[in-house]
Amino acid sequence: MTTPRDPETPSTSNPGTVRGYVLIAYGLFLIGMLTGVLLNLVGPWGLVLNLSAVAGVGVLLMAREASRGTVYESHSSWLVRTFVITLCGFLVAVVLAGYETTNALASLLFLLVGLYYIFRVFKGFRVFMQARPMTSPRGWI
Repeated sequence: MTTPRDPETPSTSNPGTVRGYVLIAYGLFLIGMLTGVLLNLVGPWGLVLNLSAVAGVGVLLMAREASRGTVYESHSSWLVRTFVITLCGFLVAVVLAGYETTNALASLLFLLVGLYYIFRVFKGFRVFMQARPMTSPRGWI
């Protein structure tokens, strides 16, 4: 039987392995972005229906314990927050798209949320490649 680790002590897991998990997650988010944009050319639902970002969140949640106390913990928080904010924005846009009077607003919201997702993924990946932590992983921008 293993004893629980003190949350205040840094993780002793291999940082290279955690880096790999976070890199896979960034890759899945990038695939989600590219396929979402391609599917969006067919209709606005393409960005909502993409599941690779969901897989990226799954990878991050599986590696959450191993990333505690490392540079990559902030990247995990950053990507999960990006996913949740984007999902909420798209859900609001889907609801607005259901009403004829707010269709234009829904289209604008789809666009803005998609651009926000792209910005956050690229910003996080740029900092990740420099092997630095995100300065404000719980921030909006």
